[in-house]
Amino acid sequence: MNALPPLRAAVIGCGKIGAEELLYPKALRPATHAALFSEQKRITVLALVDSSKSQLEKAKRLFPRAFLFRSVQRMMKEIQPDIVSVAVPTPMHEKIIGEVVFYHPLAVICEKPLALQMKAAERIVDLCRKRRIMLFVNHTRRFDPELLKVRREIKKIGPIVQGTAYYTRGLFNNGTHLVDLLRFYLGEVESVSGLRNRGTEHWQDLKNDMNVDGMLLFKSGSRVALQSFDANDYSIFDIVLYGRKGSIPLTKRVKGSMKGLGIHVIDCLDGKAKPMSTGEDGLEALEILFALKKSAELQGRAVKVI
Repeated sequence: MNALPPLRAAVIGCGKIGAEELLYPKALRPATHAALFSEQKRITVLALVDSSKSQLEKAKRLFPRAFLFRSVQRMMKEIQPDIVSVAVPTPMHEKIIGEVVFYHPLAVICEKPLALQMKAAERIVDLCRKRRIMLFVNHTRRFDPELLKVRREIKKIGPIVQGTAYYTRGLFNNGTHLVDLLRFYLGEVESVSGLRNRGTEHWQDLKNDMNVDGMLLFKSGSRVALQSFDANDYSIFDIVLYGRKGSIPLTKRVKGSMKGLGIHVIDCLDGKAKPMSTGEDGLEALEILFALKKSAELQGRAVKVI
C-alpha cells in the first residue's frame, strides 16, 4: 500500500485565529490555524505570513519549525503550499485570495465571514471555482464530532417546529456560525425578520457590525428565534431545537476545537470525503445575515432569503 504524500501548508495572517494560540487558554487545542497544521502528521512544511515583523516573531516562538514570510507572493513561490489558510481581517480576504489562487494551491481555507459584501464573496467563490481550488469556509462547528451527532439525533425527535439560538459579539462575527449551523441542521431559510439590539453591542469584533434579535423561517416549516447577548455579561453560543417527539439542547456540547477542520480538508484532498463547508455555504450564510440586517434597518419587516 502506497504511503500518502506529505503536504505543505501556509497560514496568512498571524493574529488571533491565525497563530496566537495562547489567546485561547480555555479552548480545546488546536485553537488556531497554525496549531491545526502543526498537529497534522501529513503536514511536513508550515509557512507563516504576516506584514508585521513583531507578529511573526511572536508566532515563531509558538511554532519554531515554521518558515516566516512578510510577502504572500514570495511565500507562495518558495513554499508552493498545498493548503493555504487565510486568517487576515475580513476586508482583506478578497485581495489575499486573489494573490493566492494565481499559484494554484489544492485548497484554501478562508476565515468566516467570506466578505462583508455579497459581490466580494461571490468573486472569491468564483476565483476558486474557475481554478478548481477547493474552498472551505471556517464554520468550525460543522466539524465538531459532537455537533455532527446532533444532526443525526434530529431525525429521532421528528420534524423541528421551534428553536431558540443565542450568540454574542456581532451578527457577522459569531452570528455567522449560528446561522450556518442552523442551516446545516434545518435546511434553507425562506425568510427572516429582526430588530437591532444596541443594548448588547458593547463588544464588537468587526467594524460596523450589529447585534440583531430575530426570527428565521425555514423552508421546512421550522422557526428559530435568534437572541443576542452582551459578551461582557455572557459567553454564550447555544441552540435548543424542539421537535414533535422531544428536544435537543446544544448546551455544553459545543467544543470549539479546529481539529476536525484539518482532518476534513485532508480527507477531501485524498478523495475520502466531500467538502461540507464550501464557498457556496459561506454565500448562503451571508445571504441570511444580510437579510437580517436589512430587516433590522426596516424596523423588523420580513425579508425573503429564497
